[in-house]
Amino acid sequence: MNARFPLTAKILTWFSLNLLLLMLIVWAGLRFSTSSGFDSFMAGHVGGRVESTARAIMAELEAAPRAEWNGVLARRSQAHGVKFLLLGMEHEILAGEEVDLPESLRMQLPRPPRGGAAGGLARRGPRPNELGEGDEYSPRGEGDGRGFPPPGKRAPAGKKGPPQSDGENLLANEGNRRPPMEDGNFVPRSGPLGMEKQDPPGSAPIHRRFLVQSENPRAYWVGLMIALRPGVHGDHQRATLLARSETFSAGGFFFDYRPWLLSCAGLVALCGLFWLPLISGITRSIAQLTRATRQIADGQFDVRVDETRTDELGQLGGAINRMSTRLEGFVSGQKRSLGDIAHELCSPLARLQMSVGILEQNSSPEQKACLDDVHEEVQHMSDLVNELLSISKASLKPGNIKRQPVNVKHVAESAAKREAANKGEVIVEVPPDLVCFASPELLQRALANLLRNALRYAGDEGPITVTARREGSSVVITITDLGPGVPPAHLDRIFDAFYRIEPDRARNTGGAGLGLAIVKTCIEACGGTATAKNRQPRGLEVKLTLPVQ
Repeated sequence: MNARFPLTAKILTWFSLNLLLLMLIVWAGLRFSTSSGFDSFMAGHVGGRVESTARAIMAELEAAPRAEWNGVLARRSQAHGVKFLLLGMEHEILAGEEVDLPESLRMQLPRPPRGGAAGGLARRGPRPNELGEGDEYSPRGEGDGRGFPPPGKRAPAGKKGPPQSDGENLLANEGNRRPPMEDGNFVPRSGPLGMEKQDPPGSAPIHRRFLVQSENPRAYWVGLMIALRPGVHGDHQRATLLARSETFSAGGFFFDYRPWLLSCAGLVALCGLFWLPLISGITRSIAQLTRATRQIADGQFDVRVDETRTDELGQLGGAINRMSTRLEGFVSGQKRSLGDIAHELCSPLARLQMSVGILEQNSSPEQKACLDDVHEEVQHMSDLVNELLSISKASLKPGNIKRQPVNVKHVAESAAKREAANKGEVIVEVPPDLVCFASPELLQRALANLLRNALRYAGDEGPITVTARREGSSVVITITDLGPGVPPAHLDRIFDAFYRIEPDRARNTGGAGLGLAIVKTCIEACGGTATAKNRQPRGLEVKLTLPVQ
């Protein structure tokens, strides 16, 4: 059965939605950034600082003599980490260092008047008393936003100078005199027709802003087209204030990276939140499948996983559920078959033992030796059948086992007394008040099998030690010996039924391979676990973990 919504299609769909979301966010950001031109591009406190700095420079230039303009721009350049220049209408340098203006920058500057500078090194501007005389206002494309906007009226025919309104024509005769100042502030003066000039220094509008990148050498230029007012009744001196930096950020003066970095971090966080439901769902399902497979590997075939997903993980969950059901059926059938066979063998074995006993009573001394061998084989078969019955009883009906609080010391001493008689030394070190929640019969059978196994393989190497302690909500019982241990490759299988290490196949040392299997079955029927590991430098340690209640 194919998945209704494959995992590949789900991931691709989620990725496409994520990509579409990012494209919409980027488009919206670019639309917003370019909606208002340069002012919105240099958003935040950086854009405000650029314009406020420009107006502060304008105020200082209007208030200072022309001879001090270079010092004003030098101080501002040192304070802001950029190079400031002031260009006139003919691209001449009114203040600042002489530089070669790149062509990309000249394309953004207003067109110089006829006969003005055309290119090359920007020349030094006119003398102070020549400012505002003999210039013709000729921006590059009137009304197209690339130069200064034209005033309301055109200049009279045959007369040079920027166009003037009627009020400006009346003021033109006053010349370019500087206004009087008190405490560093301009004092408004009355002009013809009762008109007054009360605008503070640097308050003239900034007509246009632009940003240009030049190559060889690489530099970034910010230009602001301004109008300086050398005198209250004088003409505006149109100029372009330039700020030059070798880096795009200019220490945050041109462009501040921090908002963009924060935006990128926000996008990454948004993408993480967008992908979180899909990724968490996949990882949660994979973790559930991993736990289920581990439990199945440990023999817990009643585990079930969620198979409601419509992708490949849902198919995998359904396959695991079917596999665990089939395995549970196979193992249960095997155990039931073993139990049935063992139960059926009990009666013939009992009759066989009775017959051997009768033969022993009526046999001659020569026949007794043969009958002893027969009796030993029959007893071995009887023990094997009893062990099979024990496994079948503990594993097939764990719900019928009655568990109760059990004193660990009492059970351990009882098992040690029965198994260690004339076979070796068993030391029991268990607190007298330690109690676990288990079946007394199954716990004693498990401890007896472990002690019998340890005495068989390590009884001559040293004492067998039984210890127990409380760990949280569990009781841990440990049986240790000083024998040769178990090869590491066999440690994971020594609790399997009928499994024996190859050198232990002999009748006098190796059993049927059911002793440790019975231990594991009895402990798991009591709600616990059984594990084994080798000790250093030698010996084996078997740990039984049982609940307290």
